[in-house]
Amino acid sequence: MRLLIVYFLGFGGLAASVLAGSFVMLRHLNFFESYGSNYEGSCTPVVGVPGVEDIAADETLSIAWLSSMDRRADNNKTVTRGTIVAFDPANPLDTASWKDRTNGAPEVFEPLGLDLYEDESARRLFVVNKAGKNILIYNIGPNGELALADMLSDRRLSNPNSIVAVGPRSFYVTNSTRTSGRGLLYQLGFVFGQASGSVLHYDGNSWSNAAEDLKLANGIEVSVDGTTLYVAETADKALTMFDRDPATGIILRAGKLKLDAFPDNLNRLADGSLLIGAIPKPLAFSSHAGNQNKSAPSQIMKVSFSGNGNDAPHVLYQDDGNQLSGATSAIRLGSNLLIGAYAENKFLLCE
Repeated sequence: MRLLIVYFLGFGGLAASVLAGSFVMLRHLNFFESYGSNYEGSCTPVVGVPGVEDIAADETLSIAWLSSMDRRADNNKTVTRGTIVAFDPANPLDTASWKDRTNGAPEVFEPLGLDLYEDESARRLFVVNKAGKNILIYNIGPNGELALADMLSDRRLSNPNSIVAVGPRSFYVTNSTRTSGRGLLYQLGFVFGQASGSVLHYDGNSWSNAAEDLKLANGIEVSVDGTTLYVAETADKALTMFDRDPATGIILRAGKLKLDAFPDNLNRLADGSLLIGAIPKPLAFSSHAGNQNKSAPSQIMKVSFSGNGNDAPHVLYQDDGNQLSGATSAIRLGSNLLIGAYAENKFLLCE
């Protein structure tokens, strides 16, 4: 009888520990939170461009570059190819705003993060191709056509996600995890905050491992003066800052800003602040990504930086999922705010 009592006490303690741990984990994942809709402007859905995972502003051509793919078709193992679209907010119904600009190169193409680089000698678009585990560099023509100029890869680039260009042929790219899987182990790694993400640097000639042990390395951006590198650690609900030496490209950890949501892509504004496509409820996001009948809340944060440190994140846009589910990126172009989402068949054009 005594052994039986000890057994039940032990089992009850184990069950209580499991329940307590599950509750803490669900709280971390914002499972019990609810999100309403809030935005001071007005937004119009632009339908027909699927899976706008990332966006880059092109002030020279007054267009937005959209990384687009029917990602649900990809989940269903349907053969599909992504596209890069040049969208003109001033002429949203122009047929030129809907066509693929890559001229079919490369043939196997799953675009994720992208970034625009321009100087006196070059205008280029850098794109992460998840399908090929490589980085594509396109020359941008005067009419917005893209010509593939370079395709770069490295054996350490196992799960490329987002990119920031720092020269005509140099960049940093986030490697979300050491493995490229999307199954149960990948999901468990996210839930338990496995620190297997990294940042790789290409200096125009060779690759190097710039940072390691990141909890799902995602969006990446650089400050206006090039001395700070920002990385979204999605599984850690944090924006991590690195001091950067522009001459060598070497980065050193400098600080971390904790967030109330899970950050995805980062895009810098002219004043140096960041727009963050944030995922408030990752479990709802995962369900929505696989099922168009399920919604997930969206959130766009703005983080400004001052000489005295980091300002508190400001929620610029929030929706319960009815207007847009699973937002992952945002840019400002002129007076417009464009918001993209990972799996929706639309994006938002906001005033």
